[in-house]
Amino acid sequence: METRKCTLAAAALVLILALAVSGCFVVALSPWFGTEAVVTDKGFEGLWKTDDDEWLEVTPADVEYGGSTVKGYKLQYRSCGRKDEPALFGVIGQVGKHRYMSYVSPEDDMDKLQGIPAFMLTRLSIDGDLLMLGHLSRTYVEELWRKRMLGLSFVCSDKNGVRQPSRGEARLCDDDVVLLTEDRAALQDFLVRNQDDASLFDKPEKPAVRITEPPCGKEDRK
Repeated sequence: METRKCTLAAAALVLILALAVSGCFVVALSPWFGTEAVVTDKGFEGLWKTDDDEWLEVTPADVEYGGSTVKGYKLQYRSCGRKDEPALFGVIGQVGKHRYMSYVSPEDDMDKLQGIPAFMLTRLSIDGDLLMLGHLSRTYVEELWRKRMLGLSFVCSDKNGVRQPSRGEARLCDDDVVLLTEDRAALQDFLVRNQDDASLFDKPEKPAVRITEPPCGKEDRK
């Protein structure tokens, strides 16, 4: 099976939304974990350099998640010489052996999701001054589906509507969005059942590195 090229720099989180609605990612209608699994991590706060002139600014924030307001994070991707990208809001959840970062898709990126908020997921790992975020592997999900081992219901979604997938497709959902329709408990169980499989989440291209100040001042940003 051909491997999808949906990689991204570890903390270039703004790309998650664009790739999600272009079919690179698997998203869910329900939260990936319950509010009882939500945790905070002071080590995640601060500035993370993702490239020579690009960085991620993480600050605490109250986030609406699964019908409740929980402690989460505002993630602002910034770069020298360019306008700031729209901020993302997400929460960290401890599920089994791993920590995950879940994001809610904003209204501006709803065209392929029928106007329904969807939850995206990455696996979060902080090792000293290194931050690594790997997204749920669509290739892995597709392989499980073809082997009839996925155990999760889903539909294919684009701006024209939703449909059931065909096993004759060259690629799962023909590169439309894979929208999981299971409830939270089933999604969380899926993560636990597959937590020891290293292929479940793609490895980031490179880690982000903690910095104490931005690579450039406000005067160098648009």
